[in-house]
Amino acid sequence: NAQVIGVDPVDEGIEMADLTDMPLCLVKEDLLERGISASDLIDYEALELIDRAAIPSLIEQAGTVFHM
Repeated sequence: NAQVIGVDPVDEGIEMADLTDMPLCLVKEDLLERGISASDLIDYEALELIDRAAIPSLIEQAGTVFHM
């Protein structure tokens, strides 16, 4: 349950991204830890793969952040 662990439900973030120009960022290291590669992902124009080190600056710049 996303509310129990303090994150936004995945569908909420996806819905907001679809309604706006908001990019979706996936952390490369998290994908690797789960055995997922970029080729396993669906083609989504606003999807951006980032390094974990980039997260703090993205949060500082963003008006809205969804942790899913």
